[in-house]
Amino acid sequence: TGEDGSARLDAAGHPVTRRVAQFPLSWSEEHFATSTDSYLTRDEALSDEERVGLAKL
Repeated sequence: TGEDGSARLDAAGHPVTRRVAQFPLSWSEEHFATSTDSYLTRDEALSDEERVGLAKL
């Protein structure tokens, strides 16, 4: 995304996309056995770019 939050466009004017990991669409026993803390991320562990993205949310 651009600095203003808009989508970046390629030479043909189409939005630039990238592959990202997806959240699992189904849960297993392993997910429920894992503590909540394992799904949390401390602010200190985030990069500057990730903090900016979080602030936009």
